[in-house]
Amino acid sequence: MVKDDFLLLAKEFTEESEWSLTYDENHASYTYDFYSVDRDCEMIGVYNRDNEVVGGAICALDYLSHKEPFGYLVKFYVRKEYRNGISGTKLIKLCNAWFDKHNVVATFVCPVAKVGAQDVAVKLLTKLGYNQIWSGVRYGKV
Repeated sequence: MVKDDFLLLAKEFTEESEWSLTYDENHASYTYDFYSVDRDCEMIGVYNRDNEVVGGAICALDYLSHKEPFGYLVKFYVRKEYRNGISGTKLIKLCNAWFDKHNVVATFVCPVAKVGAQDVAVKLLTKLGYNQIWSGVRYGKV
């Protein structure tokens, strides 16, 4: 995924989130630069017929202290007008293929962005092989 597409998705993601967030292009740019050069990460984009980005994801491997990696679907986002179609499914399938290529022990994801209906993200992930185990959130000072 090219940087401009990532920045567009990051901006829309931030603006749509129900968290009290303010978009910061410098932070978004740094995030892209960080993940795009890491050999254990992949930034995956999904595009429409006109080659406009419709969604994206950041995938990462974690070796910590072992040879076999865990996979982390760090972030994923599908633009509002492309939800309830095949774009989300295509994006997660591309991520799963990347994780499979790297022989991960397991892949972890926690859809807590407060973007759209959370249950839609959970249903999509469940349909594509993810089991809901547990997730929690601790809120910072407000």
